[in-house]
Amino acid sequence: MKVKLLLSSAVAVLLSTGLALQANAVTNTEKKVAASTESASSDENTKSDATSDDTAANDALPQAPTLKISGFTVFNLYGNSQRDNFAKSNGTHASIDVSELAFNIYGVTATGITYGYTVRFRVRPGTDAEIRRNYIQFAGWFGKVVLGAAPGPDQTLIKGSARLATGTGMFAGGYTSVINASAGVFTGDKMVGSPEDAVKIAYYTPKFWDCLILAAAFTPNTSHVDDNSQNNRDSGGHSGPPGNTKSVYPNRARRPFGINNMSFGALLEQEFETWLYAVSGAMIFDKSKYVKTGTLKNADGTPSDQTGGNQGFSIKGTKSYRLAAMIGFKDIMEGLLEFAVGFMNNKKSRMPENNMVKIGDVELTDVHEGNAGRTYDGAVRYSKGMWRFAVAHQRTVRKTDATQKATAHVSSIGVDVIPVQGLKFSAEVTRAHMKTNEKTRALHQRILNSVESRQKKAIGDNHGTAVIFSSSVNF
Repeated sequence: MKVKLLLSSAVAVLLSTGLALQANAVTNTEKKVAASTESASSDENTKSDATSDDTAANDALPQAPTLKISGFTVFNLYGNSQRDNFAKSNGTHASIDVSELAFNIYGVTATGITYGYTVRFRVRPGTDAEIRRNYIQFAGWFGKVVLGAAPGPDQTLIKGSARLATGTGMFAGGYTSVINASAGVFTGDKMVGSPEDAVKIAYYTPKFWDCLILAAAFTPNTSHVDDNSQNNRDSGGHSGPPGNTKSVYPNRARRPFGINNMSFGALLEQEFETWLYAVSGAMIFDKSKYVKTGTLKNADGTPSDQTGGNQGFSIKGTKSYRLAAMIGFKDIMEGLLEFAVGFMNNKKSRMPENNMVKIGDVELTDVHEGNAGRTYDGAVRYSKGMWRFAVAHQRTVRKTDATQKATAHVSSIGVDVIPVQGLKFSAEVTRAHMKTNEKTRALHQRILNSVESRQKKAIGDNHGTAVIFSSSVNF
C-alpha cells in the first residue's frame, strides 16, 4: 500500500469517529502529552520522551480530542573509505534514510486525566509505507499507561551519551550504512533483547519528589507488532519484526525473538539554576527462541531439509542491563556544557544453549561459551544558540567463543546547526576500527553460504571513516 493511500485512509478513519479537530494552538497540557509521541530526528537517534509531567492542571476541563500532525524526513550525504568495502558504496552515497508522518490525538477528561492516541507511518524510498508505531496512552495522578506498539522504558528513560550525539547519532547513528562491521562485533546502542516497538503494556510512575521516575513494560512476544500471533512473522523482510535483535547470529533475516519480555527502567534527574544531572538504568528479561523461517540452503546450494514454520532451537533467555549518567553546566561562555557516560552488558542474552546447535548445516561449536557483548561510551556536547558541537566514543567487546573476542572502537565528532525550529543541518565524521578473529569470520561465512539466497560476505578486521552531511525537517 502506498503512502498516499495509507494517509488518506487514516484521515478518513479519524473523520468518521466524529472527533472535533481543532486548528487552534495546543494547550500546555496537550503539548506535554504530544511530547511523548513525537520524534524529532532519524530513527537511529530517535528518543521518545515518556518522562514528561502529563498531570498539569488545566482551567478548561474537559477538553475535546485534538489532532496534531507531526513528522520528519532526513537527507544524508555520505563519503567513506574503509579497508573492506564489500557491498557498500564506493566513496560516496546519498540517501533519504527514513521519513515518518504521525497523527497524534489527545484530550483531557473532566477529572484531569489526559488521554491520547498515536499512529506513526514510516516510509523508505522504494518500499511500501508501514505503520511504525500505533498506541494509546493515559496519564494523570497515577502516572502514565501506554498500550500498543510503542518503545519501552529501556529506550525512553535512558539519558546518556547517545542523547548528546549530533549528526546522525555518532556511534548509534548512520555510519553503519557505509562501513562494514566485522564478523562477531557488537555495534550500536540497543540492548540485546529490547522489545523496541513490539506490542506491549507499559507503566510509568509519577515523578516522585520531582526527580524520580520508575517504569516497567510487559511484551508477550517481541515479534508481534499487530494482531498477528504467528511467531517471528515477516522475518524475511527488510528489517524483520522490531524486537528480533540480531544478537550473535549473522544472517539478518533470521533473528531470535523473546516470549514474556519484561523491561524495567529508572530515571533520576534534576535541573538547578546553574547545572543539571540525570542518572538512568534499564534491565530486560525474557525467554528467547530462535526460529528458522523460509527454506534454508546447504553449502552446495541444494535445499536443506530444515524448512520454515516454527522449527528451531532454544537459546539462552535475555538478561541484559545498562547504566547511564549525564551532567550539564549552564552559563559556560553563555552556553550549556554537558558530559555523559554509559555502560551496557548483554551477558549471554540470546546465546546458544550448547554446542549441539546448527544453523542450516553449520554447527556453532563453542559459540555458547562466549557472550552477547558489552559497551562503554562517553560524550561531550556544547550548545549555544543555534549551534551544537559534540564528540563521542564507544568501545565494544564481545567474547566470541571460549578464548577469543571481537572488538570495536568508534569515535565521532560532529556539529548541528538549527537556524529555526524544525530545520537542522549537520556534519559528522565517524572513525570505526573493528577487530575479529579468523575462527569467527570463517564460521559466519559458512552460515551465510548455507542459509542466504544471495552472495554475502563475512567481514574480517576492518577500519574506515565516514563523513556525513545531513539536513532534516521536522514539525
